[in-house]
Amino acid sequence: HPSAKRAMADGDESTELESVVERFKTAYLTACERQDTQPLESLLEQLENANSSGETFLSIQVRGNTPEHFDSRLKDGDLEAIVGALQASPGVLITELDLSWNLIGDDSVAQLCEYLKTDEQIVTVNLAYNEIGENGAKAIADALSVNRTIRHLILSGNKVGDNGGLALAGMMLKNY
Repeated sequence: HPSAKRAMADGDESTELESVVERFKTAYLTACERQDTQPLESLLEQLENANSSGETFLSIQVRGNTPEHFDSRLKDGDLEAIVGALQASPGVLITELDLSWNLIGDDSVAQLCEYLKTDEQIVTVNLAYNEIGENGAKAIADALSVNRTIRHLILSGNKVGDNGGLALAGMMLKNY
């Protein structure tokens, strides 16, 4: 559960969690630099809060409909930096990605889906109200045909089209 607190038995566990979060933060900052994208202050704050509170699971929440993000919604390069950080920091316990109400399109969703094919921790993915079309929906269906961890997928408000919807429905018929 994303809000679960880690029971600290000794200082080693605290240091281990901190190093995992720091590794993700470093990977994220490096990916932002590579993508020529500004790091998201709210994501950096979430990582600092996780470090200080000792949370067991991290939840990445960058909703474009909140006041701090409304004028700077995530675009493809922003998502590519997050995915790059996820790829570069195995062992990070991220269970939720809430990237709703942004400007994320098919290309970066395809990159996220390549990551999700092998991820075994993310349980919830919220991509509602983005710019995901038919190709993005097909990439999601392809990823979820392999991934057995994701239990909640929210795609409301995207224009996935008939063929994207059929790909998602076909995946659900096979897997669930």
